[in-house]
Amino acid sequence: AGGTTTPTAGTPVTVQLCPAGGSSDQRFGYTTDLAIKLIGSETSGALNGMCLDASLPHSAGTSVTFQPCLGRVAGQQWSLDDGSRFASTRETEAVLGDFCLSVKNPGQASDIVLHGCNGGVKF
Repeated sequence: AGGTTTPTAGTPVTVQLCPAGGSSDQRFGYTTDLAIKLIGSETSGALNGMCLDASLPHSAGTSVTFQPCLGRVAGQQWSLDDGSRFASTRETEAVLGDFCLSVKNPGQASDIVLHGCNGGVKF
């Protein structure tokens, strides 16, 4: 979360090596709303915390950002598919979408982006 458990809305989500002993800015939970939430991110500006969000309509290469958790909305719903990937939810249907979380630049600290579920590097 960029060194903080309270990132601002729109901050890109990045993958980085974990520091020894762990860090609160790298602890996430999977909610009953199918969201991936940054643990401990509840603030007066985001009462339900900050979740991974991909703007709609989804497209390959779209950056995943932190946004206030909104409950069951397609841009914040992620389901673990049969290939062990976190797949998006389609905007108009309550089914798995065609895009999965992926690392933009594998092997280094990198932004998380959307990529077709049949390609890209698993997140």
